[in-house]
Amino acid sequence: MFRTDKSKNEEVIIERKMKKANTIYKQAKMSRFMICDDDPNITSSINNLVKKVSNELDICTHVDTCYNGIECLYRIYDNYKKQKKYDILLLDENMPGISGSFLIRILQTMIEDKELNAIKIFSTTSFENDSFKKTMNSMGIYGFLPKPINKKDIEELLKLI
Repeated sequence: MFRTDKSKNEEVIIERKMKKANTIYKQAKMSRFMICDDDPNITSSINNLVKKVSNELDICTHVDTCYNGIECLYRIYDNYKKQKKYDILLLDENMPGISGSFLIRILQTMIEDKELNAIKIFSTTSFENDSFKKTMNSMGIYGFLPKPINKKDIEELLKLI
């Protein structure tokens, strides 16, 4: 088939517009993660896993990390005011400042008072006994992810969004 330079240019323009539309569509359904753990190696590892699995599943994700409960609370609330809600919070229990369970109580109160949107909260602590699980479940967390977190765990999380 014979093509003119004009039709080739039109094809290139259409292709660019399609790519841009696809990017906008992915961003519109972007999932947002907050990882809160006082160990930078753990936050980095989880962050890398989320990005890797997201790329494999062709899911657009945004990941924020913080290293204590106060910072986490501030960033969740600040982003909420900017209309950027988090879908999933991966939260360590033992951190400096306030514990994961205390942060959960604060977040749940804010959610009940309509000061925040609902967030699926997962405890990522390296220890878990029946008493701890019972306490955390009574606070309304979504689930537990024992450390170390692996690729399959992240795949399951992404299916929830």
